[in-house]
Amino acid sequence: MASAAPGNLPVEMSSFIDRAAEIARARRLLLDHRLVTLTGPGGVGKSRLAARVAEQSRRAFPDGVWHVELAALDDPGLLAQTVANRLGATERSARPPMAAMREFLRERRLLLVLDNCEHLVAACAELVSALLPQAPGLTVLATGRQALGIGGEHLLPVPPLDVPPTGRRLTLEELRGFGSVRLLLARGGLRVDSRNREPITQLCRRLEGIPLAIELAAAQLPGSGPADLLAEFGHRFDLLLCATTATPRQQTMRATVEWSFGLCSPAERILWERLSVCSGGFDLAAAEEIATGEDLARGQVLDALTGLVDKSVVSRVEGEGTARYRMLETIRQYGRDRLTGQGQLLRWRRRHRDHYLRLAIGFDRGWHGPEQARWSRRCDAELGNLRAALEFSLAEPGGAQVALRLVTALRWYWAVCGATEEGQLWLTRALGAAPEPTELRATALWVTAQVAALRGEPATMRAAVLECEELARELGAEGVLAYAVQYRAAHAMYTGEITEAITLFQGAIERHLDVGDQLGASLAMMQQALCRCLRADQAQQDLAHAVARCQEAIAIVEPAGEVWIRTWAQTLTGLAHWLDGRPAAALPLLLESIRLKRSFADRFGLGMTLEILSWAFAAQGRHAAAACLTGAVESVLTPVGTSFFRIDGIARHRAEATARMRQSLSAGAFEAARRRGLRFDLDQAVTYAETELLAPAAPSTLTPRQLEVAHLVARGLSNKEIARELTIAQRTAEAHLEHILARLGVRSRAQVAAWVAEQLRP
Repeated sequence: MASAAPGNLPVEMSSFIDRAAEIARARRLLLDHRLVTLTGPGGVGKSRLAARVAEQSRRAFPDGVWHVELAALDDPGLLAQTVANRLGATERSARPPMAAMREFLRERRLLLVLDNCEHLVAACAELVSALLPQAPGLTVLATGRQALGIGGEHLLPVPPLDVPPTGRRLTLEELRGFGSVRLLLARGGLRVDSRNREPITQLCRRLEGIPLAIELAAAQLPGSGPADLLAEFGHRFDLLLCATTATPRQQTMRATVEWSFGLCSPAERILWERLSVCSGGFDLAAAEEIATGEDLARGQVLDALTGLVDKSVVSRVEGEGTARYRMLETIRQYGRDRLTGQGQLLRWRRRHRDHYLRLAIGFDRGWHGPEQARWSRRCDAELGNLRAALEFSLAEPGGAQVALRLVTALRWYWAVCGATEEGQLWLTRALGAAPEPTELRATALWVTAQVAALRGEPATMRAAVLECEELARELGAEGVLAYAVQYRAAHAMYTGEITEAITLFQGAIERHLDVGDQLGASLAMMQQALCRCLRADQAQQDLAHAVARCQEAIAIVEPAGEVWIRTWAQTLTGLAHWLDGRPAAALPLLLESIRLKRSFADRFGLGMTLEILSWAFAAQGRHAAAACLTGAVESVLTPVGTSFFRIDGIARHRAEATARMRQSLSAGAFEAARRRGLRFDLDQAVTYAETELLAPAAPSTLTPRQLEVAHLVARGLSNKEIARELTIAQRTAEAHLEHILARLGVRSRAQVAAWVAEQLRP
């Protein structure tokens, strides 16, 4: 099993100094109160303290400790979606994120850390006020420069680190006891002795124990001794303090940042300013693309960035294959404030937008290939920057078409890797801002239909499809028209017109192939295969056609190294095998699909695959595992309105499988197994499924008499003939057959015969 205490706390990149009293106080508050807010000025260490408190409180929260960084979020309208995404609650959701979270949190006991709330106070207060009454197991730890201001909130002001007092000379041992001194020594790589005692003492007093100020000063110590640093810093500090009317600690922080800026080289200062337009971090490629210009050549960027890291202005975090960099919000805002005059801020925000537009276009072009998991992770990391680029485009005069291009380039991210709620929000805003009848608008309309299909919203889907189809025909855009037909077919599938959907999907496949769109064609093949499974008309050999379609799709995408379509082909082939009464044949396909989907967190696909797996387990008599997976699917998807349960055939199969589980398990056993699955996060659900799939199959649960009847059914005997063969009443034979169908989780005599054949196979 995965860890019993899931979560996503940030990894500490440097040692944590002092704060024992504050940690103890915060932990006590969290035991007694459900909302605790750490308050204090910028740079005082609220985020580090919150992370340490959360880490030490893990054992009190069996469903995990979840951290949501809000510094990079500018739009309060995206707060609920952002928090829900970090919890893993709303991917592929058909419900608003607040409703999704309330349902998701209802039976969980977890700690939610909302970090850096100061610029979103009203939105955070509204969100927390809405969640706490509906989620009795939820506790919130917030950080900000002020309280959220809602009932039940308990404040813990975070003071600066303690500093050496004036008025008496301290021993070296006494001096080492102060948190500010220990932090300065640790970050500066120093030992305090009789020679440097006084300047170290004065530095800590001057910096008033503010951790960020101490970090910035300590970064200069390897090149300057404490005495030299104090002399240089003290003179400049006095001048800077005279120029501000802020509170003393705000003065100290501002002066320290300005002093640090003054110590930077010209290239480092330019880079600091220009990279302040980034939101949520950046990589070296972004720094080079965005910041290069007059006074800063591309070849200077790496050296300047390294200098900013050395000065603690920028922090470096090793990622998956590439390093990422980020600025604390206080430092980023300082750099942004300096971009004044002659449209400087506008210019560098436009450079930022253009870089992330190129990234999104690269994602779009590269999705149909072997790098899907890498692209998914990269867009996850850059979501803050992509949001900032979209927001800027929508706000800039004449930028609506760029916003439309950006949001459509991210279509596979919205559909496969990201939250459909957010995709729908940006699509709606971009379409509203760019009403011109262009091919780009037509593309955005079918992407809207795709998102609506995943969200289970037929009305939205239909409206978007009708406008898309009309516009595509008017423009002669055959590639776009293929998607319009495809999502008209999807609409028919959702509204129960399965035969019409099959026909429309066939037309879409042919149109996609005519224009060379292999991804579109293979996706339409998967959707058509699902329709065949839903109809499952033996006279038309629907299941055989479904399997053939899946194989055809795999043949199309395999040369490109594409994974997502292949996982759907495996899932739907497994569904066809289960419908054909061969659950054992379905299991290895479902296992491989689960493993591959996990790499890019295709929650919609994983939910569907886990659901079919639960049906297959029930068909094998593994009812406890099936019931647990039923809960796991609810945990991963159902509480937030998974769209595939809005399709009649899927909903019917789920209801039938659940009924069979309940027949074979006591009410208590079924509910215990289901509740176990409900507590899984995504990784735990997948790990459980893999463990069960790799375990030896459970022996048949049929009684000896039922096995006899099953074998006679496999020989083709009627109920009357079975009764004669076993010398029993025909009504008894019929009752045996009903129990066999229930225990195997199948619906027909043909499926019983197929099950017997599976058992006899060597």
